[in-house]
Amino acid sequence: MSHLRQQIRERVAATLSGLSTTGSNVFQSRVYPMEQANLPGLIIYSVSENSTPITMGAVRDIEATLTLAIEAYALGADLDDKLDKICKEVQVAMSGDRTVNSLAKDLQLDSTNIVFAQESDVPAGYVTMNWSVTYQFAEDNPEVSI
Repeated sequence: MSHLRQQIRERVAATLSGLSTTGSNVFQSRVYPMEQANLPGLIIYSVSENSTPITMGAVRDIEATLTLAIEAYALGADLDDKLDKICKEVQVAMSGDRTVNSLAKDLQLDSTNIVFAQESDVPAGYVTMNWSVTYQFAEDNPEVSI
C-alpha cells in the first residue's frame, strides 16, 4: 500500500475525473507541462504538509495537514468564464467527498490564484486551488488512516 498522501491524490483525481468541462484530462504530476491537446484539464499535486502528534506513547498518532494543489488550465476568448466554470465544478465535486473516501478527516479550499499567460497567441491561463486536507495515522503506519 502507498503513503496516505498518494492515496489522497489518487482519490481526488478519481473524484475529479469526468467533470463536464475537463473530462478525463486529469493528471497527478506537475513534472511535465500541460499540453494544449489536454486542455481544458486539471493537474493535482502535493505542495507541503505539516504534522503534529496527537497522542503520546511508544507509537504516536499523527495529525497531518496536506496542502494539495489542483491546477485548472484552459484557453480561449472567454478564459475567465471557462476557469470559473472549472473551479465551480471542482468545488462541487470536492464538497461531495470531504473525507476523501474516509482517507481524511476533512478538507477545505484555502486559496485560489489566477494566472494569465502573457506570451500566448490565444488567451490562456490557469487557476491554482490550494486545498487543506487533514488526516491522521499512526506514525509507524502512514499507509492507513485512523
